[in-house]
Amino acid sequence: MALETMKISKAFTEQVAIRLPRQTLTRYAIYNTSKQVAKWIGIKLTKDTFARGVSKVIPLIGVPISTGLTYWTFKPMVNRLKKSLDE
Repeated sequence: MALETMKISKAFTEQVAIRLPRQTLTRYAIYNTSKQVAKWIGIKLTKDTFARGVSKVIPLIGVPISTGLTYWTFKPMVNRLKKSLDE
């Protein structure tokens, strides 16, 4: 299951890196804010570099979701196993 999740996450990350620069990012507040912060630091932020950065953050967002889903699905099974082993 973990291997499948990693494959899905990798494929999603690659698609975001490809498709995000095609969209008009200037209408999103996060892009404009990131661009202003980068300008303040002295870094030139383009749509491509922003998309690459976002694509690296996606797996970090997916980890808690995957962990929560795994816990939520395995918890009832673990309780049943524990009850069965106690008998």
